[in-house]
Amino acid sequence: LYYHRVVKDNEINQNSGPNVHLSVKESEFEKQMYYISKNFNLVSLDDLYNSNFKCDKFSVAVTFDDGYRDNFEIAYPILKKYKVPATIYLVSKNLTGNSWSWWIELWNYINQVEKINFDNRVIKCDSYQKKYENFINLKNIIKQLNFEKQLDFFNKLTSKPQRENHDHYYLTLNQINLIKNEKLLTLGCHTHEHLCFSYFERKEIERQISECKQILEKKFNLTVKHFAYPYGSEDDINFFEHEVLKKENFSTAVLASEVVEHPIKNFYLPRICVGPFINIDDFQRKLSGFDIMIKKIVNKFKK
Repeated sequence: LYYHRVVKDNEINQNSGPNVHLSVKESEFEKQMYYISKNFNLVSLDDLYNSNFKCDKFSVAVTFDDGYRDNFEIAYPILKKYKVPATIYLVSKNLTGNSWSWWIELWNYINQVEKINFDNRVIKCDSYQKKYENFINLKNIIKQLNFEKQLDFFNKLTSKPQRENHDHYYLTLNQINLIKNEKLLTLGCHTHEHLCFSYFERKEIERQISECKQILEKKFNLTVKHFAYPYGSEDDINFFEHEVLKKENFSTAVLASEVVEHPIKNFYLPRICVGPFINIDDFQRKLSGFDIMIKKIVNKFKK
């Protein structure tokens, strides 16, 4: 299973716009964890790897991308209540200075303006639909940029050299130090700067992976063995990453796609995405494998 954030029920509407897909309500998350605790074998990624991904029972592993603070403050008490193991993937640059995520600032900016000046033209943002469309269009450009060029892009877009500080969204160093000692929780890598691999050369991808691993291991005195690809669709990677990950002594890597076909399975593991609009009935259907079966059939006919 694949999550980003778990938020208080009365705060879900504060995450409006395209970033709402990153959040799940606390009450729904509790229903989901209760359901899997009663109906499935719960495993960590270490358990999966050590069993060579061949579990005796239908098993569920829970993962969180990006390292949001609510993973510890809201999700973890529920995970602990139902004894659910989970892996949290961290972006190491957030631990070496002020945290900043372009998708948060982009929506904050677009949501407060009626028009934007971009590429020598004026683009209207005078309705929710236009704001949403412009977010998606600009997102597709930003994903192609390295971190420094992302900063430069926002300097020009907003006409301001100062970027937002997103520290309050993300886990603190003290919280991570607590997490590393919790038996149910495992820390993993999510690259150094959350770049989309498909737009970068191998050398940069190697740096993103190795730097993240080195920072996490040095700061928290632990061994990091699990990795999550930023953005995570099959279009967002190059499928040579397993060579880099193996060299860096990783055990697993996860995507955000529910169906992935690759012979080296442990470095291209599929995940079921859980978002804000999935009720418990949808959740149960997803775990039945029905959605995955349909996607496999569709993919087969596409070929």
